[in-house]
Amino acid sequence: MDELKIRKSALRVQAKVHGEKAVIAIARGIHDDSTSGINGDEERDIIATFKDCLDVTDLSKVSVDRLFEALQPESLLERFAAKKANKVGRTADFLEIKGGVKGQVDHENYKKPENQNERIGFKCLHYSVTENAGTAKVTVVKKAMNQSITFGIRTVKDTAVPESDYTDINVTAKMDQNEVEKVFEIPIVDNDQWEPDLDFLVEIYDCETSKQERLIGDDT
Repeated sequence: MDELKIRKSALRVQAKVHGEKAVIAIARGIHDDSTSGINGDEERDIIATFKDCLDVTDLSKVSVDRLFEALQPESLLERFAAKKANKVGRTADFLEIKGGVKGQVDHENYKKPENQNERIGFKCLHYSVTENAGTAKVTVVKKAMNQSITFGIRTVKDTAVPESDYTDINVTAKMDQNEVEKVFEIPIVDNDQWEPDLDFLVEIYDCETSKQERLIGDDT
């Protein structure tokens, strides 16, 4: 088991050097421009490690999703913790996982932004979901107590493509005096194509003016 973990770690290094797409292509018997930097010994090791990780003898019958999952750390939580650790230089106890592998990781704000909106804002500024989660759930918090507030919430394109990777939303919402939080669901498109991590943005905006600009504050 320890030996397999070492080999799997080496496989992830190959994926980092050559790209996950190239390593998965090799496993599926595909040779193209992305795989040109992988030599024969590396190719044989990649194929053998995938077979051992997935306990199969024929990789042609394995889905792209399973090959992609085999490249990931042992759990979704570990995967996102490692990603965040690479960004900030240390591991941090700030992740909350919900719903298992089909759920979503909420990267809670261990350091709140200085310039917050006084009336409303997102409870969390970064969410990560697997493609098969179905939806991404974002929570809006009303800070102005004993007041009602009407606002707009919309998605904004980034590296993820609307309708291909997720479904755009642009809705007007109201939170009454006694409401503190409201959850919005953004549909995530699940398909059989392998893709790297993709991003899109969500904004809280002023729906009561013609410009419909995003509300001020780093948490909107």
